[in-house]
Amino acid sequence: MYGTTYEGGADGDGTVFSITTSGVETVLHSFDETDGRNPTAGLIDVSGTLYGTTRNGGAGNGGAVFAVTTSGTETVLHSFGLTSADGNDPYAGLVDDVRHGNCAS
Repeated sequence: MYGTTYEGGADGDGTVFSITTSGVETVLHSFDETDGRNPTAGLIDVSGTLYGTTRNGGAGNGGAVFAVTTSGTETVLHSFGLTSADGNDPYAGLVDDVRHGNCAS
Protein backbone atom coordinates (compact mmCIF):
# COMPACT_ATOMS: atom_id res chain seq x y z
CA MET A 1 0.00 0.00 0.00
CA TYR A 2 1.14 3.55 -0.71
CA GLY A 3 0.23 6.98 0.59
CA THR A 4 1.35 10.54 1.24
CA THR A 5 1.86 12.75 4.26
CA TYR A 6 1.12 16.49 4.06
CA GLU A 7 4.08 17.39 6.26
CA GLY A 8 7.10 15.66 7.76
CA GLY A 9 9.95 13.89 6.07
CA ALA A 10 13.54 15.10 5.75
CA ASP A 11 12.56 18.73 4.95
CA GLY A 12 9.15 18.88 6.62
CA ASP A 13 7.38 19.20 3.25
CA GLY A 14 5.65 15.80 3.10
CA THR A 15 6.45 12.30 1.93
CA VAL A 16 5.43 9.40 -0.26
CA PHE A 17 5.52 6.17 1.74
CA SER A 18 4.79 2.48 1.49
CA ILE A 19 3.32 0.41 4.31
CA THR A 20 2.86 -3.32 4.64
CA THR A 21 -0.23 -4.97 6.08
CA SER A 22 1.82 -5.71 9.22
CA GLY A 23 2.53 -1.98 9.67
CA VAL A 24 6.11 -1.69 8.40
CA GLU A 25 6.43 1.78 6.87
CA THR A 26 9.12 2.96 4.43
CA VAL A 27 9.56 6.53 3.20
CA LEU A 28 10.01 6.38 -0.57
CA HIS A 29 10.47 10.12 -1.12
CA SER A 30 10.71 13.26 1.02
CA PHE A 31 9.61 16.44 -0.74
CA ASP A 32 11.45 19.72 -0.57
CA GLU A 33 10.43 23.10 -1.92
CA THR A 34 12.09 22.51 -5.31
CA ASP A 35 10.13 19.36 -6.24
CA GLY A 36 6.86 20.06 -4.44
CA ARG A 37 5.48 20.49 -0.96
CA ASN A 38 2.43 19.27 0.89
CA PRO A 39 0.80 16.49 -1.14
CA THR A 40 -2.92 16.51 -0.34
CA ALA A 41 -4.44 13.92 -2.67
CA GLY A 42 -4.05 10.18 -3.02
CA LEU A 43 -1.74 8.43 -5.44
CA ILE A 44 -2.50 6.39 -8.51
CA ASP A 45 -0.39 3.38 -9.44
CA VAL A 46 0.20 2.91 -13.16
CA SER A 47 2.32 -0.14 -13.90
CA GLY A 48 4.40 0.27 -10.73
CA THR A 49 4.88 4.04 -10.94
CA LEU A 50 3.01 6.23 -8.45
CA TYR A 51 1.59 9.56 -9.65
CA GLY A 52 0.31 12.43 -7.54
CA THR A 53 0.13 16.16 -6.90
CA THR A 54 1.51 18.57 -4.33
CA ARG A 55 -0.34 21.67 -3.22
CA ASN A 56 2.73 23.90 -2.94
CA GLY A 57 6.36 24.08 -4.04
CA GLY A 58 7.82 23.06 -7.35
CA ALA A 59 9.74 25.34 -9.71
CA GLY A 60 6.92 27.92 -9.82
CA ASN A 61 5.89 27.45 -6.16
CA GLY A 62 2.29 26.73 -7.20
CA GLY A 63 2.36 22.96 -6.75
CA ALA A 64 3.53 20.07 -8.88
CA VAL A 65 2.54 16.84 -10.61
CA PHE A 66 5.05 14.09 -9.83
CA ALA A 67 5.89 10.46 -10.46
CA VAL A 68 7.67 8.20 -7.94
CA THR A 69 8.80 4.67 -8.64
CA THR A 70 8.19 2.10 -5.92
CA SER A 71 11.96 2.11 -5.38
CA GLY A 72 11.83 5.85 -4.61
CA THR A 73 13.01 7.66 -7.75
CA GLU A 74 10.98 10.85 -8.08
CA THR A 75 10.40 12.96 -11.21
CA VAL A 76 8.53 16.26 -11.45
CA LEU A 77 6.25 16.09 -14.49
CA HIS A 78 4.89 19.64 -14.23
CA SER A 79 5.29 22.64 -11.91
CA PHE A 80 2.50 25.17 -11.56
CA GLY A 81 3.21 28.87 -11.03
CA LEU A 82 1.45 31.06 -8.51
CA THR A 83 0.04 33.29 -11.24
CA SER A 84 0.19 30.99 -14.27
CA ALA A 85 -2.71 30.51 -16.65
CA ASP A 86 -2.65 26.72 -16.12
CA GLY A 87 -3.68 26.99 -12.46
CA ASN A 88 -1.98 26.51 -9.14
CA ASP A 89 -2.26 24.71 -5.80
CA PRO A 90 -3.84 21.43 -6.97
CA TYR A 91 -5.86 19.72 -4.22
CA ALA A 92 -7.39 16.89 -6.24
CA GLY A 93 -5.80 13.66 -7.28
CA LEU A 94 -5.11 12.44 -10.77
CA VAL A 95 -7.21 10.07 -12.86
CA ASP A 96 -5.59 7.20 -14.75
CA ASP A 97 -6.99 7.57 -18.26
CA VAL A 98 -5.01 4.88 -20.10
CA ARG A 99 -7.66 4.41 -22.78
CA HIS A 100 -6.79 7.88 -24.13
CA GLY A 101 -3.02 7.44 -23.81
CA ASN A 102 -2.66 9.50 -20.63
CA CYS A 103 -0.69 8.30 -17.60
CA ALA A 104 0.39 5.16 -19.44
CA SER A 105 3.92 4.05 -18.82
